[in-house]
Amino acid sequence: MSFMISDFVSADLGFMRSPDEQLTARRVFKPGNNRDGYFTNDDVIRQALDAADLVQTYWPLYKHVFIFDNAPTHSKRPDDALSARRMPKFTSKSSTN
Repeated sequence: MSFMISDFVSADLGFMRSPDEQLTARRVFKPGNNRDGYFTNDDVIRQALDAADLVQTYWPLYKHVFIFDNAPTHSKRPDDALSARRMPKFTSKSSTN
């Protein structure tokens, strides 16, 4: 069983929390087919938007740069993009030239 925590942290401000600690960019996740599923590109985007909302609301005078390293986002393509993974390995025997 694995357990995942994804968060944003600043050298100056600490973890991305509102001053009252009620709002956070943290995600706690139990990855797996029969658990919470998997952390997708959409999850990464939602988390980054939450972190951006926090810093814009509570620290608007600072310039913020977000860095996130997550393997699924490295290969994200549009949902309708061509993919070699979905292509047939061989040409159809019924095709003619």
